[in-house]
Amino acid sequence: MLSRRYARLFMLAFGFPLLLSLLAACGAGTTGGGGAPTTRPQSKVLLTYQGHADRATTVAWSPDGQYVVSGSLDTTVQVWSATTGKTRLIYRGHTDGILAVAWSPDGRSIASSSLDNTIQVWDATTGAHITSYRGHRLPAQTLSWSPDSREIVSGSLDQTAQVWGVTTGETIRTYRGHSAPVTTVMWSPDGTRIASGSVDTTVQVCAAASGKTLLSFRRQKN
Repeated sequence: MLSRRYARLFMLAFGFPLLLSLLAACGAGTTGGGGAPTTRPQSKVLLTYQGHADRATTVAWSPDGQYVVSGSLDTTVQVWSATTGKTRLIYRGHTDGILAVAWSPDGRSIASSSLDNTIQVWDATTGAHITSYRGHRLPAQTLSWSPDSREIVSGSLDQTAQVWGVTTGETIRTYRGHSAPVTTVMWSPDGTRIASGSVDTTVQVCAAASGKTLLSFRRQKN
């Protein structure tokens, strides 16, 4: 089940009806109630990592494909080998469950966001803390690095997407185009644009340098 604090944040951000739907989904089995079993294609499990003490909520690959970083409700972020499953390091800088992790394109750093309402950047090899970002009013649930690994965009339950400096931890710009929590963000490969998706059912593209909205994709009416 969801942690009590996470459930409270969801109720504040999304409303009680959506929280009930989410809890029902979390408790659902692998087949529909009373219906025929769902047929799924068979796949081979290459590796199972069991280093966390609670539910893993987010994962990301290292750029070279050698490691995986995973964040958990046990408050830790763990880096481990994708070939052996051996733990490389455990980051313990957060005080509450982890919501998102992202590995920098240059492979040197990892960013992690938490229910403790901080986003922390740390060395991917040593675990040494680099900076913390506290610009959001509510926890950030999605992160994306700029292609040059100098900036991060974070999307939050506070309905904003914020761009900030990795070394300074200072806000560079705040995008306020959404009317509901931001659930996903992604920096374009050429570094010029940022896409963000929200509970408001829109996906918006803005200019990374100015924050100006370039495009807003909405559900097409029949």
